[in-house]
Amino acid sequence: MFLIVNADFAPVQASLQKLSLKLGDLSEPLENIGNTLAQSMAYRVSNSKAAPDGTAWEKAKHIKKSGSLLVDTGNLMNGITYAASKNAVIVGSDRLYAVHLHYGTQNKDGSERLPARPIFGVSEQDYRDIDELLTAYLTGAFDD
Repeated sequence: MFLIVNADFAPVQASLQKLSLKLGDLSEPLENIGNTLAQSMAYRVSNSKAAPDGTAWEKAKHIKKSGSLLVDTGNLMNGITYAASKNAVIVGSDRLYAVHLHYGTQNKDGSERLPARPIFGVSEQDYRDIDELLTAYLTGAFDD
């Protein structure tokens, strides 16, 4: 099962294009971007309980105790992975149930079974962090 979330990188597109034209191999900054996005996804699961756009997740109605089933075992957060190449980065999860978490599930009659709790995507803070990473990389690359 695959879940592909495309993000609009227009806010950092100029920096990415400068890097690509000058350097060709962007694996180092893309590795850093992958790590940043993976950490952001893990934070959504463990702390913020909000979608990338800042919308708070609906509280689970069936959990009476304090805590969260999403972090009890750590499997979901440990399954958040990324892979970078010289011109792309992919961030996702190797846990099959992550797609059900992201989109939610429905009963056969179409009623909601589990509400969506989006973890995949790029937040405004992620865009700022990525732009800072790219700016620092560009500055370092042209200082030599």
